[in-house]
Amino acid sequence: MSLLAPSSGDFPVLPHTGVAYLDSAATSQTPLPVIEAMDAYYREYRASIHRGIYPLAAAATEAYEGARDKVAAFTGSTPGETVFTRNATEAINLVAYAWGGANVAAESRYATPVCGRTGKSPEEGASRLMPPPPPRRGSSRSRAARAARRAPGRPP
Repeated sequence: MSLLAPSSGDFPVLPHTGVAYLDSAATSQTPLPVIEAMDAYYREYRASIHRGIYPLAAAATEAYEGARDKVAAFTGSTPGETVFTRNATEAINLVAYAWGGANVAAESRYATPVCGRTGKSPEEGASRLMPPPPPRRGSSRSRAARAARRAPGRPP
């Protein structure tokens, strides 16, 4: 399997469905090497990491830290700079807390926890996590956004 161009054969669910899966934002498909690694974990060394000194916990911790080493090498960082989170929202919130939540704003509905917590716009001094999305002329989304900006009690 290549990280740059995985084929449908790398994802066991795709060959027998006859579809191209495009809903990765909601649920991504799992490639076979990941399924195999998860199966090995559940069968051979399922235990809490960093919490025990018995052999099973040591094996789980070693595998976890080995994965961190591989991800760090792949991304060009160090294991100490590599943090695993459960999902994108948790990662965004971690960055927001690290930067000081009052100083962060985002332009995505998926960053709602950050926006709701900060209450600050980039114009009010908050840093952007990402560039603003391009305007979608004529879409109901852009019309709704314009209407929300004009709503009573909201600044223009």
